[in-house]
Amino acid sequence: MGTWNYGKSDVITVADYDINYTPSIEEIEGTMVDYECNEKEAEDILHQQHQDYTEERFNIVCDLFKNRGFEYYSVSVDSGYYEGFQIKISREQLAFDNSYQRKEMHKELTRIKNEIVVAINEYIMRVCYPGWCIGWEDTIEKSLKALNEAIKKEREKINNISLKRVRLH
Repeated sequence: MGTWNYGKSDVITVADYDINYTPSIEEIEGTMVDYECNEKEAEDILHQQHQDYTEERFNIVCDLFKNRGFEYYSVSVDSGYYEGFQIKISREQLAFDNSYQRKEMHKELTRIKNEIVVAINEYIMRVCYPGWCIGWEDTIEKSLKALNEAIKKEREKINNISLKRVRLH
């Protein structure tokens, strides 16, 4: 029995879409010529190059969220159980002391969204729906649309977070 490759996130799950890599015949033949090697060695080279590229993208996406000083959300970039990586967003705020905090949480959510847009547009990340059979928004356009819908729902949740009541003695 297996396990899910990606976990669910509080707001939306965005993950590496460049998984299940298999080099094409053209890539293998080109690598055999370029490296003067046999087919097996060419496949190994191509798989290593793909792994290096995935690691490079992972590090770049990590840097998008590094040292951002998020107060209302926890954002991490985590490796998938089997392959790839995902952006994990956890809501940290359960109640507000004042309405200013609500406004700041909305601003923080916008900053997170903007970085996710970069990850989707530039680093082969897509909205996904984790499960035994993962579902994907296969295009940039569909992922951005799903992201916008998720942000809209999250803003509704932020607006429904209650203010702490202060007792006066």
